[in-house]
Amino acid sequence: MLNNKKPSENMNPKNMKYAIILFALIIIQPIKAQTSSKKIQNEKSEEEKELLKNRWEKALGTFQFQIINSRINPQIDINIIDEIEKNRDENKIIYINYKENIKIMILSKSTIAHRHEKLELFKHISTKSN
Repeated sequence: MLNNKKPSENMNPKNMKYAIILFALIIIQPIKAQTSSKKIQNEKSEEEKELLKNRWEKALGTFQFQIINSRINPQIDINIIDEIEKNRDENKIIYINYKENIKIMILSKSTIAHRHEKLELFKHISTKSN
């Protein structure tokens, strides 16, 4: 015998209540998990930002952006500090290219140990003769 009732008519109120609760749990639980995960990531990234800022401030004065043929001070991404420290040598001053007309001079560890004054962050160098 066929049941000609609609599916919603087959469910008693108690079963309908459980279906709604189950549906809500299926939808809400992943949203809560995603929110918690994002919160942890934001907290972690804030902690990482603070560590990066501390490394930058500690290294200031031990490297210099040398801007060639320009008077503009460029915006600098402080993530470059990782590249600076990776290239720092024990005894040699190192120069790396940052942008087309900007080099970074990185003092050696031995120079830093014996040097009392810190480098300015930017130095403008003109290669054009007047």
